This record gives sequence, C-alpha cells and structure tokens, in this order.
Amino acid sequence: MIVEQPIDEFNRPAGGHPGVGRVPPPASDVEGMFTAWADALPDARKYLPAARDYLAASLWRRGGLRIAESAGLDIGDWRPDL
Repeated sequence: MIVEQPIDEFNRPAGGHPGVGRVPPPASDVEGMFTAWADALPDARKYLPAARDYLAASLWRRGGLRIAESAGLDIGDWRPDL
C-alpha cells in the first residue's frame, strides 16, 4: 500500500518529488520497535524522560494524537476508567 502525501505542493519539503508516495512500515516492524523500546526503558540513563518519550510516541501511534495535542495534556486528563 502506498500512502499519498497529504501536504500540498507549496508546503512540501524542498527537493521532494511531488506525487511520490511513501510506503508505511509493516505493523510487525512498528510493534517490534515499540517492544524493544519498552524493554530498554529500565536501563535508560535518564528514566523519566525516556518513559515520557515512550508514552508520547505510544499515544501518537495508538490514539492518533497529534504532537500539539500531547503537549497540552495534563495529569488531570488521565482517565483510567475510560
């Protein structure tokens, strides 16, 4: 499956070829990356920033959260009952 770039011609990165699609990685590769990342967290030199980055990337992947939306999250936004 080839995904068409949703960026219009004026906002494309310089040097890119217009109309060229990108092939997303297989789900198994993405799952493998997150599994390896989670396994490496306990040995991280700075655990809290590493855990924060893992959590943010998980939200982007699993929930479709945008970076700006995740930057605005607060501890009061956590609802374990949902």
